[in-house]
Amino acid sequence: MDAVLLNATFTVCIALGIVIVALHSMQKFQESTLKKGEDDFIAPLLIPKYLATREEYSHALIWYMASMVGVLGAMSVMGPSLLKLHPDLKNYESVAPLGFALLLVGVLPNVPWLQDIEWHLRRFWHERAYIPAAARATADTLRASSFGFSAYKSDAVLASPSMRGIERTDFDAPRGSVEYGWARLSCLSYELGRRRDAGDTDSVDGELLDRYASDIALKRQALEADLARYRQEKAGNKFYENNQLQTNIAAALRQIHILLGCAVRMKASRTTDISAAFRSFGFDLGPSLPAVGNQDLIIEGLAVMTTSLLVLMFAAWAAAATQLWQPSEIFPHGALDASKPFKWAFSALIVHGIAVLTADWMRARLLRKGRWFAVAAQKRQPVAANYIRIGLVCAATGYIALCIWGLITSPPTDLNFIFFAQQRTAFALLPAATGAFYAYHLDNAELGSRPSRLWEVGSQTVVTALCGLAAIPVWLALMAQATQAPHPDYSVTANIDFMVLVTLFGAVVGASLAWYLPKAAASRRCDPLAEAKEARIEMLRTAAFDRFGSKESSKRWLEQPHPALGNRPPEDAAADMELFPKALGLLHQRQLDIAA
Repeated sequence: MDAVLLNATFTVCIALGIVIVALHSMQKFQESTLKKGEDDFIAPLLIPKYLATREEYSHALIWYMASMVGVLGAMSVMGPSLLKLHPDLKNYESVAPLGFALLLVGVLPNVPWLQDIEWHLRRFWHERAYIPAAARATADTLRASSFGFSAYKSDAVLASPSMRGIERTDFDAPRGSVEYGWARLSCLSYELGRRRDAGDTDSVDGELLDRYASDIALKRQALEADLARYRQEKAGNKFYENNQLQTNIAAALRQIHILLGCAVRMKASRTTDISAAFRSFGFDLGPSLPAVGNQDLIIEGLAVMTTSLLVLMFAAWAAAATQLWQPSEIFPHGALDASKPFKWAFSALIVHGIAVLTADWMRARLLRKGRWFAVAAQKRQPVAANYIRIGLVCAATGYIALCIWGLITSPPTDLNFIFFAQQRTAFALLPAATGAFYAYHLDNAELGSRPSRLWEVGSQTVVTALCGLAAIPVWLALMAQATQAPHPDYSVTANIDFMVLVTLFGAVVGASLAWYLPKAAASRRCDPLAEAKEARIEMLRTAAFDRFGSKESSKRWLEQPHPALGNRPPEDAAADMELFPKALGLLHQRQLDIAA
């Protein structure tokens, strides 16, 4: 009766804990994970739900909630076994899930490492929803595009308070000048205000405009006096420049580009031509590219691996049931071992999932620091040492995951933690290989240097199979050393079938990931920031061709280093958002010089 009561209490507590964590996660996901200084406008102003489409946001929110519930589940399964080790805590075993839930949401005294887990999970799923990468990329694309002022030149528009301080000559000023920036800022501020006041929100999100458009108008108004002083100085000295004013205008324009980009993306559906909405404001953009399916490389790759392993394990279990051979005592067979396929597949999902996430995090971190690729003859090249570093770190994180999984499924009863830890060291090579190959495949896809499919799949299959084969004799020796009883027999000769199964297990892990990851990495949606950079370069090429009238002349200009761009060629400088307007300004000034 006591056991039934304890189980009922445990079930009720874990149900309550899931509800608490899920509700808390819905609110917590709205909090930004941007650190101070990462983005001075996005961090304090726009909350995450405004930085992604509704589909991207809801998809990431669901996975974030599932991840948090998963953490609670792992703690609830592992926790009671650990609480038994402490005499003062063992009586709380049945209500442990509720306590863990309150710890996760911060109701009970905060545990620093638990808060770090929540933050990293939230940031991971924010990034999967392209928060805030898509907002930055859209802002860069809008800033880089040309702008048409024809809709704003009428007397009625110029009489608006939002256009105060504008002169008609500003519309013809060269790109990158104070006058051009002021005209563009004024026109966009006017149009946002007009649409907000008129309720014209067919292509933009009205809630976002109501929340932030007035802030943009106030920032523009604060610059009017500085602009008037600039004009006075310029009238007396045509070479006069005000870098601070130019910087302030550029900052205000970036804010309005981010706001506009988010407002349009939030209202758009998967079939919407987003560029058409931007063109209605005056931006000179081509048609939007068709949307590519929102594939999550890691999740789908692990799903393929787990499904493949389930097929293998059920095939092995079924083969053992046919009695084609006499299975060894540790080979999964018989009715009592019917759950083994699920346990093996899920353990691989946990361990190799951790390895892939670790490799993805390390690679992204080193990429941001510019320390991932080597550069030779202006071409990026992979660095083999990085794969070794990732392999070592993935071996460590995979080993930790193996230990946690062991504590959940078969916690040590005799407190022999040394043997418990030694058992799992033999298998640490498997996640090491997975992490290293994950980074290798992503590099090949990004650099456009994928090898043949035979090598791509075969190399990882062989390496992970050998890792599994090498691990089994070590594991068997450790088990034989720790087990004094004659049964089960842990000798190598008595467990050939088990060795073959583990080798095949490793081969399927490698083959399934190598079959899916490289191909998906090459075809998945590109990084929005990379797309924006390519769009800027293409805009500059088109503008150069329009100015020079021939491919040869425009190519020479694009490849010729220019002092105004830090002695960088314009085509290379276009990759830098800060230099792109200057490169366009040089083209515009060249046209004015020719006309004069």
